[in-house]
Amino acid sequence: MRLVLFDVDGTLLDPRGLGSRAMLAALQQVFGRPFSRNSVRFAGRTDRAIVHDLILANGGSQTDIEWGMAAVFRALPRHVRAEAKQSPPIPCPGVPVLLDALREAEGIALGLVTGNMQGVAAIKLESAGIDPSLFAVGAYGDQSADRNALPPIALREAEAVLGQRPRMAVVVGDTPADIGCARVNGLRSLAVATGPYSVEELAAHRPDHVFPDLADCAAVLAALVS
Repeated sequence: MRLVLFDVDGTLLDPRGLGSRAMLAALQQVFGRPFSRNSVRFAGRTDRAIVHDLILANGGSQTDIEWGMAAVFRALPRHVRAEAKQSPPIPCPGVPVLLDALREAEGIALGLVTGNMQGVAAIKLESAGIDPSLFAVGAYGDQSADRNALPPIALREAEAVLGQRPRMAVVVGDTPADIGCARVNGLRSLAVATGPYSVEELAAHRPDHVFPDLADCAAVLAALVS
């Protein structure tokens, strides 16, 4: 069995900024004051790490992080759903066709490795017209702040859910963090430039494959099963 592990934002779908808007709204709800992104980087990071840095960047303390993290995670799905109704995310180029082809392919299982918390990932996928049940396993940003810790979680779940450890696994993502989390765990990587990084910027991190988008279904499939 081969396991294909997809990132969500910038890879499967274009969130159109809804994630950051929802997170700032959830933080404002929990702390009772406006929050700003300041210089906090979102791309390629986990929700847990982003919330941690946003609290500090907006004058919070470690104590605020300790009590506020769980409260923000409880509030976040409602704000994501509200933002998705106002401005729905859209599938990235080629994604619906590729997912259909992978679903029909023999010996391939699909999963998620995403910085989104699990409930948020499901809302975004549904809002973009992508069925979350396509993905048999997943590892999410509320399980660890460290993105490199997520692929092993997905592999353990694959062994439990699918009854066998994958013979090969590949991480598909749009940031250097996706490439890095594959490499440190001995997995293959396929990078796609539908997020904030160009083909050239991604190629500098030496993924196994890099594409401008996922629209060339035949070529992407060949890369995933090679």
